[in-house]
Amino acid sequence: MHRVSTVNMESETPMDTSHLSRKEDCVAAQVDLLYRQCTTAREAASNVAHIEVSDGPEFGLVKNSKLPKIGSLASDSAGTFHGSRITHMGNTVNQSISVSFDPSNMHCLSCVTEHKIVSTSKPLIVCFADQNFAPSISGPVTCISVARMEDATLPDLATFAMELLDRNRPPPGSILMFGSATHLARCGSTIYAKDWVNLVARVKNTWPDVQVLPLFPIPRENCDCSLAREIAELTYWLVTVYKNCNLGLTDAWSIAAKKLISSSHGNTPLEKPETYTLAFPQSLDPNCSLVSLTFRATSSRPTSLTGLDFKATGELVLTLVRSLNSNLLTELDPSDLTQGPLQPVTPPVEKDLARTVFVIGASNLRATLDPLRTAGLVVTDVTTPGWVASPQNIKSLTERIGTMDLGEDMSVVLDLLSNSAYRFVQYDGTNRKLGITCPVTLNSLRTVQLAK
Repeated sequence: MHRVSTVNMESETPMDTSHLSRKEDCVAAQVDLLYRQCTTAREAASNVAHIEVSDGPEFGLVKNSKLPKIGSLASDSAGTFHGSRITHMGNTVNQSISVSFDPSNMHCLSCVTEHKIVSTSKPLIVCFADQNFAPSISGPVTCISVARMEDATLPDLATFAMELLDRNRPPPGSILMFGSATHLARCGSTIYAKDWVNLVARVKNTWPDVQVLPLFPIPRENCDCSLAREIAELTYWLVTVYKNCNLGLTDAWSIAAKKLISSSHGNTPLEKPETYTLAFPQSLDPNCSLVSLTFRATSSRPTSLTGLDFKATGELVLTLVRSLNSNLLTELDPSDLTQGPLQPVTPPVEKDLARTVFVIGASNLRATLDPLRTAGLVVTDVTTPGWVASPQNIKSLTERIGTMDLGEDMSVVLDLLSNSAYRFVQYDGTNRKLGITCPVTLNSLRTVQLAK
């Protein structure tokens, strides 16, 4: 069995991890105290001021809100080299990482046979991303290294790459890919594009003979944001700026954008199409001017995104592999990677020791996921951000439950009314007069009808 490593990143160099050789050690380290401290510190610092622009009495008011959080490393870092650090080089960073190779010796941890990822005769291929990407990509013969940092910005990832590869210079022709759904969701497509231009210049200045490519995100957890719209905008800019170059992976980006748009929710049809304009860098030159790109939409921005399951994740990984083969003439074998990529990372639980729990309904229930798993339960998250007990949602939920294979050792936890309780208008059009809102009026009684 290859060694699975953990690291306390508080020190400037990785600690000795040779005594850790079992997967149980890795699983236990996923939710350690240092990780929780770093996560809590980042969330506390994620306040941002926003200005109310909706018609109403609060128009123009400045309020504080939390930046969107998309996924985490806590659920899928098993089998990787992972850890957290509060400070680095005298600065407070509160960083958590998950890497598919051991940075101390550059040995791959995702393949059955341990091997070095860097050689003088073969270019290196590494994906640098936030938590919204596959933890590892491997097959019996082929693998792509993955290095993730939770909630990372593009500048964070560039610094991360230089730190990891400081003593192992990438061979000429190496391919380094960078992408962060967190950064895109928090700053928008315009600033992300500008930061991408700066990242390319920074990495190329450090390693002139490597190829720097934009990496599309693969969100694996549900989130409340309009990420799919930003990805669509960024895809169009990439098509424009890389029109005479094959380093944009624009074919793969287009496929990913369509898949993520189809997984988005909360966007409503508009009475007439909306046309809007955003500014983007005119080229990959950091000193270039901005150019206006015009977009057209027939629906509002989505408000939530359903995380991609393992099948959809595998499909996008294969899309990336095929795009690399087509555009950069790599020799990655897609059929090899399909033999065992991206398996669920939830640790196996003995059937006689735990029950399976389906958590369904509003996303408020996600606060129960970690405690339930800590208690030894196998938890399947089927929640949806913004779910309310409307007649259509109840019908869809009933049909979905009817398709589940529920055995005697399985339980279902439903959150039907927490979001509805905050609404001020009933679904039948009447005003809120009761302490709680229900979607159906029947003989003056408000009831929720859920088929058996």
